This record gives sequence, structure tokens and C-alpha cells, in this order.
Amino acid sequence: MKALDPNARLTFLERFAYGLGDYSCNLVYSAISAFLLVYYTDVLGVAATTAGGVMAVSKIFDGASDLIMGRIVDNTKSKWGKARPWILRMSIPLAVCTVLMFSVPGSLTGAMQIGYIFLSYNLVSTVFYTGLNVPYARALRAFGRRAGTEPGPCGPSPGETSCRGGPQSHRAAGKCKDDCNLDGYGFCQRRMPGV
Repeated sequence: MKALDPNARLTFLERFAYGLGDYSCNLVYSAISAFLLVYYTDVLGVAATTAGGVMAVSKIFDGASDLIMGRIVDNTKSKWGKARPWILRMSIPLAVCTVLMFSVPGSLTGAMQIGYIFLSYNLVSTVFYTGLNVPYARALRAFGRRAGTEPGPCGPSPGETSCRGGPQSHRAAGKCKDDCNLDGYGFCQRRMPGV
């Protein structure tokens, strides 16, 4: 595996490739947001309160799984980094389970149908989508390193209330701590040592 130059800029192709991956995650999220409830109620005939209840209860599990997956990714040690193994492991199961979520067997009725809906929805949103999207967002840290900064807590200099920016550089105005740079959105970012 070739070492990355921390001073190198991201190429257009690298940024475009990252965007394509995020586009695919957004396709799944958009399908769930726009079509799933309609599919459950209009196609399967599930009561709207039941379908909505399944989704609402599942969001509690989803919130907990985000925290757990973040911890798992942070503790991952592999030669491919922290995020890449999880992205590779979760992409195919996410695709398969998304199809299964929109393919409820017609032979299932009543509690079996609700159980299938609950299980397939949670596999997609709580397990595999979280398992893919959390490490995918974690991969942004590598982009920050390539640019010479690391996203993270980096506050204003003593005596300043904020390092949130306007058009002037707060670093030049002395509003960011000495070990920080101003990012493109006006927030201070901690500089990586030696960069």
C-alpha cells in the first residue's frame, strides 16, 4: 500500500469518487424517506400507525447503533485503516437488505408481516446503513489530513468568544489558537503536527 503525501492536494477524481459513494448512500436514504411508508401502507395495506410506529421505534435503536458503530470504527485496527474495512463489509449486505425491505412476501400477513417489516427495516437502517455511513463519514478525516488539518475541537484564543469566521481570517486576526487553522467555513481546525 502506497503512503499518502500529507501535503498533497486531493485530485478532482478523488473528490468525485468520494461523492459517488455518498450519492449511493443518499439513494438508499431517499428511497426509505420518500417511498417506504407509501409502499408499506398503499401496496402492503399496513395501517399507517403500525408502519409509522415500526419506523419510530426503530429510530431509537438507530440512534444507539450510531454511537456503537462510531466506537467500533474508532477502535478498528487494520492495514486498510479504520473506515475502509467497514465500508467494504457493509456495502453488499446493505444493497441486498434494501431490496428485501422493498420485497415483503405476499404470503406474510398480520404479525408475521409486521415482524418482517421490523426486521428488514432495522437491518437496513440500524445495522447496515449505519455500518456503512458512519465509517464513510469517518473517512473525511483522511481528507482533512491530506489538506494538512484535522477536523476536531479547536477553539478560539483566550479572551475570544468564538473563532467562527467572517470574510477575514481569524487566524490572522489572532482569534484561533496557535495550533489551529481556519477552515473554509470559518471554523478553527487543529493543524496536524509536522504539517
